[in-house]
Amino acid sequence: MSVVNLILHQLEKAAELACHRRNQNLPFEVGTANYAVVEQGVVFMQNHYKMDSNHSDYSSVVAKITYTEHPLYWSLWLRQETQGTETWIPYEYLSGSRTLKEVIEVVVMDPHNSIWFQK
Repeated sequence: MSVVNLILHQLEKAAELACHRRNQNLPFEVGTANYAVVEQGVVFMQNHYKMDSNHSDYSSVVAKITYTEHPLYWSLWLRQETQGTETWIPYEYLSGSRTLKEVIEVVVMDPHNSIWFQK
C-alpha cells in the first residue's frame, strides 16, 4: 500500500468515526452527518429530513478536509455559495499545520457553529 493510500485510508476512517460521533450526540431533527471520499480528501454532508420521515430529503455539502503530502498538512475548508457559485474558504479558526485528530475534532464539535449550522 502506498503512502497516499495509507493517508487516504486514515482520513476515511477518521471521517467515518467523526460522522458517527456527531450523529450520536445530536437529535435527528437537526440532520445527520455523512461523508464522501474525493481527490486529496473527504467532503462532509448534512442530510436533511422532512418531518416524520426516516429518509433523507436532500443533502448539503458543508465542509471538506484535504491534505498535501510533503510535508503532510491537513486543511479544513468550508463551502460557501454566492449567487449560485460554489467556493471553498479556509476554516478561519485553524491556522498552521494541524494533526488530523485536531481537524476531525473541529468537524465533530463545530465550536463556532460555522460548519453544520451555516446561515
